[in-house]
Amino acid sequence: MSVPDELRRYVPRTDLYDSLELVHYHMPVEQPPATASYIIFKKGNKTYVKNGVYGHIEYEDTDSASVIQSAVNNLPAQGGAIYIKPGKYIFNSTVEITKPIEIIGEVSLHPDFNGVQLLLSDPDLTAFKLYAPTNEERWFFATLKNLEINMLSGVTANTAKGIWFDGYMSDIRIENCQIFNVQDAIYITGGSSWNYWIKNCLFEDLNGSAINIDTNFVERIYLQLCHIWNAEYAVKAPADTSYKQLISIVNNRIEGARKHALYLGGAYHRIVGNSIVDASRGTANTYDCIYLENSQKCVIVGNYIGNEDTSDTKYAIEEAGTADYNLIVGNILSGTTGAKAIIGTNTLAANNIEL
Repeated sequence: MSVPDELRRYVPRTDLYDSLELVHYHMPVEQPPATASYIIFKKGNKTYVKNGVYGHIEYEDTDSASVIQSAVNNLPAQGGAIYIKPGKYIFNSTVEITKPIEIIGEVSLHPDFNGVQLLLSDPDLTAFKLYAPTNEERWFFATLKNLEINMLSGVTANTAKGIWFDGYMSDIRIENCQIFNVQDAIYITGGSSWNYWIKNCLFEDLNGSAINIDTNFVERIYLQLCHIWNAEYAVKAPADTSYKQLISIVNNRIEGARKHALYLGGAYHRIVGNSIVDASRGTANTYDCIYLENSQKCVIVGNYIGNEDTSDTKYAIEEAGTADYNLIVGNILSGTTGAKAIIGTNTLAANNIEL
């Protein structure tokens, strides 16, 4: 519900809704920095939007998503920053974003659950959907940081997604986020997408994938320093050789995938310094830790790949389709059927330790 203009304009900020305690003690004007366009905070069963410059409250509702959507809609065309205070925010709708934005939680999940928790109330809901309004808009710029996205207690995900990017998207940063119990944590579809940095994130207990790239035209996707546990796929990106180029997966811990941990098509992927273990947990000895289907000119170096706590993984690395010209060097590999299955006549697999 929008606060009437006459209240915003003429009533002193500390008296709005007789809210000295609400505004001053819970959201002092000097916090956060004035670089935030809007500040989201929770009081009782309501979520409020406070103007980050003038200090007055502009919107309120019991549906946190509609409040955040109001703040997004009120940003100028060039975008802005939305800062979220700790609390449990119930989403009954999807926040749709079509302009450059930063959505930053004050603090991510702590052991006593006092971070920024965004809880989806519907099994088919998406927390944030970002898309360019026209195909010509190539440079988007979005940062999502310090957020936990989860299903509301008692709600089981069907097609629910954490963050959905649709269309011509670029320059995306997802940092220190934790996404649990949805279908896909990060879903990329539509037109060309490039320059995604996904860093220091935790993705667990997913019906689908941690990263689901459901479009052919992507390049420069960087996954770094993340932990992915109990997903169907950690990264799902099948494609022909000419598509999906340069997915870099560096220094992550990926374990317990129910199918392939990494299902990659395309070319020029970099898989370096990861621990990728115990894939094929859904059906033993059927899926691999790394499945390269039509992938060429990929570099796989310095990883520990295969069975660790289970003996479910079929191969540590398997090539399929038109896979060729890949470099597989200096890894520790193991699988129930074998350490690797190479079909590319020009693929080089050397100096690996095979258990």
